[in-house]
Amino acid sequence: MRQILGIILGLVFGAAGAFLFLRSMPPEEGSAADKLEEVQHALARAEMKVKELNAITERDKNEEAKNSARAIADDLKAGRLVDVDDIFKSAKPWMQNFAPVFDRVRVREQQHEFDTVAGEYARKYNLDDRQHAALNDWLDEMAEKNGEKFASLVADESSGLEDFIRASKDFQNPLGLDAYMESMLEGDALAAYQADRMEERVLNVQQEADRKVERLDRMVGLDDAQADEVFNLMARGSADFDPEMRIEGLSGDVSPIAAGKDREEAVMAVLRPDQIATYEQTVGQRRVEAEEDMRALGLRPPENWNIWDEDDF
Repeated sequence: MRQILGIILGLVFGAAGAFLFLRSMPPEEGSAADKLEEVQHALARAEMKVKELNAITERDKNEEAKNSARAIADDLKAGRLVDVDDIFKSAKPWMQNFAPVFDRVRVREQQHEFDTVAGEYARKYNLDDRQHAALNDWLDEMAEKNGEKFASLVADESSGLEDFIRASKDFQNPLGLDAYMESMLEGDALAAYQADRMEERVLNVQQEADRKVERLDRMVGLDDAQADEVFNLMARGSADFDPEMRIEGLSGDVSPIAAGKDREEAVMAVLRPDQIATYEQTVGQRRVEAEEDMRALGLRPPENWNIWDEDDF
């Protein structure tokens, strides 16, 4: 028995040794194995080169950021105005280096906000445990995706401060929540959700339109007919507007209108020439005041500074 066991062990160790010896031998020149080995070596060299280039690029970016920050500090000390976009861009490398920390904090904060939404909806629409858990998972996924989009924005060399501020506002609400809830709910719960959301959106549209009419009225003095027309335009340009809404004071054309230039041109068409002149003068004065406030801090507003203007259309 011992002799048989010794023979078996000898064969096993011999086979293992032969296998290791063959593995240590270089593949036959020109064979598939030989070509594969060449490719693997080339890939390893390429990966090493990429790491070296990334390190050089990162070092150059950090050095460029230091030089930019130093130039900004010198300009401020010398009393020269500094563009806020230049400050933002000089801070980007620092923001990118600490992005993992900031991203986790941002995601956690958004998850806390979304937890409130999940709890409220679970209570109002009688979600069962499975639905509640699924809603939590969906909201967590949205928070993660928003974090990824935000990180991409910071990494984008072409993005400016305006993009950063707009993104901060856009990521406050989970896009697609209505569609998700409507796919989950059914019967009375679905009807209740749709009715509640329509009521919320109607209120948002009314409040936005009222606020903008009041601002414009203070600037140019609208008469009753003009106020009604402007209310209609402001409501139709709201992001929450739906032609199916029943809004007090809304009449005539109820088709949506694009916010921004289209709506501004429509509003200007409602005003008299003297009111347009007053509006332009007021806007110009506010622009001057905003620039003076920033200049007092040694800053110059970005080219598209309307993001700071509360009276935008």
